[in-house]
Amino acid sequence: MLNKWIATGVLLMGMVQSQAWAADSDGKFSVRSMGLATCSQYVEEKAKAEGKYAAFLGWMEGYLTATSQYAKDTYDVVPWGNAVYLGTMLAVHCKANPEQRFYVAVASLARAMQSNRIVSLSPVVEAKNGEHKTYLYKEVLERLQTWLKENKYYDGAIDGAYGNKMRDAIVKFQKTVGLDETGVPDQLLLHRALLQSKAEKAK
Repeated sequence: MLNKWIATGVLLMGMVQSQAWAADSDGKFSVRSMGLATCSQYVEEKAKAEGKYAAFLGWMEGYLTATSQYAKDTYDVVPWGNAVYLGTMLAVHCKANPEQRFYVAVASLARAMQSNRIVSLSPVVEAKNGEHKTYLYKEVLERLQTWLKENKYYDGAIDGAYGNKMRDAIVKFQKTVGLDETGVPDQLLLHRALLQSKAEKAK
């Protein structure tokens, strides 16, 4: 299911690969360790789910942290993607681009996600429904509320708060599109609402 939902969002990665890199005057820069591996090597290690895969994810998260630190008007370039989600998104992209270097794939991921970035610190909100629980930035929850409202799932306030109305709206949407009805804004729901919808509009 994760690969199915992510495939459309990966289109955004392909759309941004031609953008300019920050580098020296000749367009060159140093790449370290796992960044030099190929996409096919990454896919192979992900399938094994052993130590090297963890090293790939660590390299990715380090790159994204640096992007958040140095990119203009950015507090968090990927404000709702966890390592499992991002790792799967990279795998879908890498299967289609096996010879591409891993650092290029990660850079494309960062650029694809940049439209979802938050530009300043936002409080973290807990969303809990029974045994299901997640944490996300208030600003991300506000964006989700806006999207759900625009698509007639939610009629409450855009306040970044998780309550019964928001839970019910999420369940309604999850049921409509065939996701697990957790009632919380998990990775698949956020991907579908905040990233895939943009990719579909950009086609």
